[in-house]
Amino acid sequence: MALFSNYYLLIHGADGVPRTYLLPYASTLIGSAPNCDIFLDERAAIDSRHAQVDHIDAVFTLQDLGSADGTILAGENLKQTPRVPFPLRPDDSFQIGSYTLTFKAGALAQPRERFDSRTSLPTVQPTVQPIWSFYPYVGEIPPGLARYSLALLAYLPAIYQPTYPILPAHYALPDLADGSADTLLARFLALFESVLLPIEWVIENFDFYLDPRTAPLEFFPWLESWYGLPFTDTLNEGQRRLLLLHAHELFNLKGSRTALAKIIELYTGCVPSIDDLTTVGTTFRVEIKAAAGQKIDRDLVERLLVAFKPVHTTYELTII
Repeated sequence: MALFSNYYLLIHGADGVPRTYLLPYASTLIGSAPNCDIFLDERAAIDSRHAQVDHIDAVFTLQDLGSADGTILAGENLKQTPRVPFPLRPDDSFQIGSYTLTFKAGALAQPRERFDSRTSLPTVQPTVQPIWSFYPYVGEIPPGLARYSLALLAYLPAIYQPTYPILPAHYALPDLADGSADTLLARFLALFESVLLPIEWVIENFDFYLDPRTAPLEFFPWLESWYGLPFTDTLNEGQRRLLLLHAHELFNLKGSRTALAKIIELYTGCVPSIDDLTTVGTTFRVEIKAAAGQKIDRDLVERLLVAFKPVHTTYELTII
C-alpha cells in the first residue's frame, strides 16, 4: 500500500509565492500538462511530461524524461542522460524552466497508508494537523482528474491558495466531511476542470488520432475515407493499420503496377507477379502463389484489381 513520506518539494516560481508538495513513496510526475502530479505553468520552457521523482530502494531519485530544455541538478543538465535516475539528498535543488524545486526532509504530515473509505483512522497521533482532514476524497473520481483543482487554482493570487498542498487524485482518502473554507475554491474549480481538462488533453494529443499506429479503431473509417480505401472491413486491425501507413504512397501511385502489387500484398499477404510487358494490347496478367494451407479470396482480389488498375486495361488472374 502506498505511503506518504517525510519528504516534500518546496517549489518557487516566477510569482515568488512558494508552495509545497508532499512526496509519496511512489512516482511523482512533473510537467506542464494539467494532469501531472506537480503542474508547472510554463509551456514554452517545460514539456508536458518533463521530469519525474521516484522512490527506489529507500532513496528518492530525479530523472529527466527527455525534455527539450532539460532539468538542471547541481549545475548539470540531465537532458544529456534522459531517463537516468539521480539520487536526491535533503536540500538538493533542481531547476525546471523558471521554477526551482528543493528536496526537503521533515514531514508536513504524519506518513499515512492508503485507506479505503471503510477503514478507520490510524491510532498514531500526528505531530501536526493531518493533511487528509483538509483534503478528503469521497466517492469515485474520473481517471486523470481530482476532487480538487490541479491546474486552474495556480492562476489565482496567493491569498486564494490553500494552506496545505493539494494531493494527487490517485490517493484515496477516508470518508470525512469537507466543510473547510480553505478548500472551497479548489473544490469549485475542480468542477470546471472535469469538463475543460479532457478537452485540452484531446486537443494536445490529437496527433495520436491521426497516426495509424496509435489511432483508435473507431477512427479508422474516417482515416480510410481520405484515400477511398475499399473493402477494409474484410481485414483485421493489424492489416488495416499497415494499409493506412502505406495509403499515401498507394494514393500517389494509383493505377500503376507498383501500387497494384502492393495493395494485393497488403490484403492477401502474398507478393503477386504482374506481367504487362509480354501481353497483347492493354491486357496484363496477375499470378498469386498462396502459401501452404492459405486460401486466397479470388473475389476480393478481383475487386482490388478493378479498383486499382488503370481504367482502360483488362486483366487475367491466376491463383496457384
